[in-house]
Parts: sequence; structure tokens; C-alpha cells
Amino acid sequence: MWAMFVVGAVYLALGIWCTLDPAGTSANVGFQLMDGQGRSEFVTVYGGLEVGLGAAMILTGMSPQLRIGGLAFAAIVSVALVVFRVPTLFRYEVPTKIYLFVIAEIITAAWLSWQYFAIKGTPVELST
Repeated sequence: MWAMFVVGAVYLALGIWCTLDPAGTSANVGFQLMDGQGRSEFVTVYGGLEVGLGAAMILTGMSPQLRIGGLAFAAIVSVALVVFRVPTLFRYEVPTKIYLFVIAEIITAAWLSWQYFAIKGTPVELST
């Protein structure tokens, strides 16, 4: 279950970083935090959500009863990030580092999805 632990640890680290340095991390991804409201929103969504996702991945990865559900959830979230990120590459002018993000997101989504299907087994075919 290394995928859940590694990806979870990365989310935890990023969430903590976003919480401790919202101005620096937001500037790194192109956000401008104009006031307290913007900082609050950034810390909540990027800090709190990422810490929550990371903790959930690690904790469900440690529990055999929760592992398959946690893995499914983590894979779905990761695939959704890719699905929403890729069109932005064609729609907006983005710096090179955003392409590095999408590579990491694709690898993460593939790794978690592979782990899910490896544990779950071959997906059930729908009869027609």
C-alpha cells in the first residue's frame, strides 16, 4: 500500500506548507492573496483540504477494512485532478512548472488506479 502512504505524505507536506506560508505557496502557483479573506480561503482549501486528504489516505491505507474504499476515493480524486488540469493546458498560457504538475498528477492517478484494480481484481463486465 505504498501508493497511499507516499501520496498521502505528499498531500500532508503540501497542506502544511500552504498553511505555514500561504503568500509564498500561492505565488508559486499564480495566485495573489489580496486580503485576509483570500488568505483564509487559500489556507482552508489548499492547507486544510490537502492535510485532510493526506491524513485520510494514510489512515485508510493502514486499515485493511478501509483500504479498498480509501484507495478508490484517492484514485477518483487524482483522476479528477487530471481531467480538470489537462484542458487548462490548451486553454490558458501556463508556465513550464504547470506541465511538471500535470506529469506528477498523471503518474499519481495512474499509480493509485493501478493499485485499486490490483487489489480489487479485474473490473466486472456489464452484461448487455
